[in-house]
Amino acid sequence: QHEYWEELSIDIENAVKVHNSTTAFQIIRRLRGNGQSINHIPVQDKNGLTLTNSKDQLNRWKEYFDEMLNVDTTINEQVLQQIPSPTVDDEELSRQDAVPTIDEVAKTIGQIKNKKVPGKDDVPAELLKADGHYIAEWLHKIIRDV
Repeated sequence: QHEYWEELSIDIENAVKVHNSTTAFQIIRRLRGNGQSINHIPVQDKNGLTLTNSKDQLNRWKEYFDEMLNVDTTINEQVLQQIPSPTVDDEELSRQDAVPTIDEVAKTIGQIKNKKVPGKDDVPAELLKADGHYIAEWLHKIIRDV
């Protein structure tokens, strides 16, 4: 059973190291079970001594996650210089800079999902879709002028 817990803790550590919090929390939830208390799970300090006091156990968990998540990182400038810079050819650049057509704007408006929280402009999708062609022309003019 000790090997099982060791394997699970390594799985959680690996998930945290690669910034995969979803997997880490799935394992933790699976261990937790159906709302059962996990106070019976032994927690050890850095020296391997079992902590019996719940306050000490919580402090150890805090210490553990602080160490896992707050790792000092150093950036090697030579490695950064070896990373190739992305390049965009002139054809792709002109395609990206081209103003979308009214049909493209209308198609994009049609793809917006209904019943979602509006963005910073507080305009719900349903309002944009109410009169698609007029709104598409209006937005196209704004995009073209910008």
